[in-house]
Amino acid sequence: EIRPRDWSSDVCSSDLRLSMFKDPICNMMVDERKTKFVSHLNNQTVYLCSSNCKDKLEQTPEKYGY
Repeated sequence: EIRPRDWSSDVCSSDLRLSMFKDPICNMMVDERKTKFVSHLNNQTVYLCSSNCKDKLEQTPEKYGY
């Protein structure tokens, strides 16, 4: 039986979950505190996993809802 993780026992879990964002290109979860790839589009900050995803987003932001 697979059970969902019990985050209540994890002291740092709330901090980690608050800093995680989904890369709109590849859907990978990205930690805003660690990523080097950030775009600012239409007054929004977007965190990305790689330079490849950042380039794709910045070339066609409308394709990804920006």
